[in-house]
Amino acid sequence: MFRAHYLYFTKTEITSYRDLERKLKEPQNQSYRNFISVAGSQRIPSHNSMSDFRTKVGVERFYQILFHIIAQASKLDGFLNPVISAVDSRPLFANVGGPKRKRCNCDDKENCSCEKTFTDPDAAVGTMRNKTNMNKYFVGYRKHTIVCHSKQGPIPLISIILPANVHDVNVLLPLLEKLKQVENLKLEYLAADLGYFDEDINVEALAEHDVIVSTDIKKNTKLPEDMNKDLQFVCPQGHPLVWDGFDRKTLDVWFKGDENLCQSCLYNFTCDKYFHKNYLENPLINSPVPHGSKLHKELKKFRKQVDSTLP
Repeated sequence: MFRAHYLYFTKTEITSYRDLERKLKEPQNQSYRNFISVAGSQRIPSHNSMSDFRTKVGVERFYQILFHIIAQASKLDGFLNPVISAVDSRPLFANVGGPKRKRCNCDDKENCSCEKTFTDPDAAVGTMRNKTNMNKYFVGYRKHTIVCHSKQGPIPLISIILPANVHDVNVLLPLLEKLKQVENLKLEYLAADLGYFDEDINVEALAEHDVIVSTDIKKNTKLPEDMNKDLQFVCPQGHPLVWDGFDRKTLDVWFKGDENLCQSCLYNFTCDKYFHKNYLENPLINSPVPHGSKLHKELKKFRKQVDSTLP
C-alpha cells in the first residue's frame, strides 16, 4: 500500500486515488503493478482502501517509512551518491472552476471581510517558465523535491507540496531540516537553479546543515574586478585561476595559478601562485564551488538531468 502511495505522489499525471486505481488496471501499465508488487488486477487496492491507509498512517508516519527505505538504500554499496544532489520544483495545476470569489455564507457578501478563494481554497496563483502556447501564470501548487545522484539516475529523497505562491527558496531549509531524520544520510553539494539564489539561505544551509548550495549567478549581479566575463577569478596579471579546494573551517575558497600560464608570466618567480577568497565576504560570488571548476560542471550537468526527468 505504501508503494501505491509513493507512485501516486511521484507521478504528476495521476490526479486522484480513483485515477491511480484506474491506471493500475490498464494493461499497458504493468510496470506500475510490478512496482507495487501485485500480480493481477484482482489484487489492486481500491481507491477507498488507499484513502483509508493515508488517513490512518498520517504524514509523519509516512515520512518515517520513506526515510527508513532511504536509510536502507544508503547502505547498498555504490547505490546512492549523496555527495551530489539537487533541488527543484514542479507546477501542479489545480482543478478550479472560475476565478476567485467569496464563498462564505454571509448575507452581505459585497461588504463582508471574508477572503475570496478558488473552488480549491488552498490553491494559489504562481508563475512558471515561459513556454510556447502556455501562460506564465497558473493556479495550483508546486511540488518541491530534493533529489540524490545514483548510478540508476536521479533518486527523489523528499518532496513537499505547497501553494504555488510559496517561493522556492523559502522551502529549501525546511526540506534539509526534515532530511536530518534519515539515518546516516549526509548531503554535501546541492545543485539549484536561480530560484534558490539567496545569500542568507545559502549561508544558513552551510552553517546549519553543512550543505553547499551551488547556483548560477544572475545576469544583473555586479561582479568584482578580479572576475572575468566567464565568471572565473583571475590573478593580478589577468590569468584565470584554477580552483584548489574549500576549507570548511575557515570558509576560504582556494585557487592556484594555471601552470601553463604561469610559465610564460613575467612574475613567475616572485608570485606565490596561491590565492583565496573568503566565502562570507560575498557568498553568492565567492562560491565554494566556483564557476568553471570540474565539480561545478558535474553539479550543473546533474541539475539539468533532474530538470528533464523529475516528475
